[in-house]
Amino acid sequence: MNTYLTVILIYFVFIILVSLFTRKIASRSAADFLVAGRNLGLVACAVVVASEWLGGMSTIGVSEKAFLNGTMQPVLYNISTAAGMIIIGFTVARYYREKNVHTVSEMLVNLFGRQAGSVSAAAFLVAYITLSYVQLQTCASVLGPLFGISWINSVLISSIIITAYTYVGGMHALAVTGIIHVIAMFAGTGIALFVGLDKMSGFGELSTRLVELGSPENWYNPFSGGISYALSLVLGGVLGGMAGQASIQPIFAARNIKTAKNAAILSV
Repeated sequence: MNTYLTVILIYFVFIILVSLFTRKIASRSAADFLVAGRNLGLVACAVVVASEWLGGMSTIGVSEKAFLNGTMQPVLYNISTAAGMIIIGFTVARYYREKNVHTVSEMLVNLFGRQAGSVSAAAFLVAYITLSYVQLQTCASVLGPLFGISWINSVLISSIIITAYTYVGGMHALAVTGIIHVIAMFAGTGIALFVGLDKMSGFGELSTRLVELGSPENWYNPFSGGISYALSLVLGGVLGGMAGQASIQPIFAARNIKTAKNAAILSV
């Protein structure tokens, strides 16, 4: 077994063990399972919010799209989600937290009634089925080539592992694993940068390749792919950050209103 496979297997096993260690806490009550007993501190809450957005789509997906299309426009998605979290911090974070709700749909029920909650729940179901597909596809694109298995088997393995540590440990497990994911992602991205530049013989060769793929001016023009595409990235990022259950859940779990507000801003 090569080094890459060993590292990945150890990482997966470690993540599952973390969820097992938090199982006792998560099983005490629904609040402990869903919102970690509403006891996340500032740093933990901010890192967990960040980890929800620093996934396969915002890292590998955005980078690949920018490289293949010869434009930096896809990075607007990351900028927009960051802007969305800042807006949350200065506007609705306090209300999310002070209502002591568990989901965004529950918050909408408090504001607009049960019908609004039902509609939002249906919309979230569609959105997160799509998001799950994107995230699992990212996992499969990594696991498949490394283990020499089919795409469908890679998806099944990824979904089982992710579901296992989420179901067993609840929000406590997501908080701990989220912190681990962020550390691993930044470390991995840094290592990948140096390895990639070494294989491409430095920035000079990389710059040459980028020019071959697209016009040099496109790399510094966020609207080079068209205004409509740029607007879709901006609106999707800002509104997704403001209403997405994944980014809001840690705010529900914040220790108090002040922590919820500052964590949303700090997560950027």
